[in-house]
Amino acid sequence: MFKKGAYDVSLFDHIEWGWDRSQVEATRRYLTGGERYITLSGSEVHPDFFDDLSDKKIGAILGYHYRFSDYEADPAALSQKFDISLVTNQMQILKMVLSKRVQVGVMTESFLEYYFQSHQEMRSVLLISDHYDQPYNFVGIVRKNGPISAAQLEKILFSVFTDNRFDWIAGKYGITWEK
Repeated sequence: MFKKGAYDVSLFDHIEWGWDRSQVEATRRYLTGGERYITLSGSEVHPDFFDDLSDKKIGAILGYHYRFSDYEADPAALSQKFDISLVTNQMQILKMVLSKRVQVGVMTESFLEYYFQSHQEMRSVLLISDHYDQPYNFVGIVRKNGPISAAQLEKILFSVFTDNRFDWIAGKYGITWEK
């Protein structure tokens, strides 16, 4: 869609996710975090449970790039290599794990923290990996020579992140903006 000109700005993105640097510019990093693996807690889960996902049913987000899949995002290619269910939001992954429809979910750390704010009791139900599938450093991506430059977008973004009136956003979702 970007190549076709359907949009000019992508937020919560990473320059390493296949962007052609000759076609785009990026803001500086404004958010770090990552995706963690989750499963149901239980005696059958051993410390290296998340080390090899090739033999497990996985729940993940359609279109996301994951390290465990060598950043492949094509659903057909993923289905050939993994037993994977691709969905469109984090809550669907969580529900699949809780209902045992998948063994492992790949979820953003920020979503988990947001979820646990109102569901503290679920911390003991879920086992969360100690390591990330991948850490991310989010930037804004803009089309070179587009209607807004990376510098202009960065100025807008950082004006929000540094304005105390918007601190509730970071607090609500358990994130820390780079300032």
